[in-house]
Amino acid sequence: MKHAGDLAAAAALADEARSMDLADRYLNSECVKRMLQADQVILDYKTVLFVALIYFYVKLISVLII
Repeated sequence: MKHAGDLAAAAALADEARSMDLADRYLNSECVKRMLQADQVILDYKTVLFVALIYFYVKLISVLII
């Protein structure tokens, strides 16, 4: 979709892929990148905060287990 010039659709597809596997950092970063390219800044901030929250909880759990 990006190469076709439809940045909003590319961002929507990236967000759909991200929502299928929230722990995948590559998909998360691609989703944020596509949202920034489509000027969806408010949605991007929500996604970044959500990804950061998941990363924090994973790190916290790994510290508590060890």
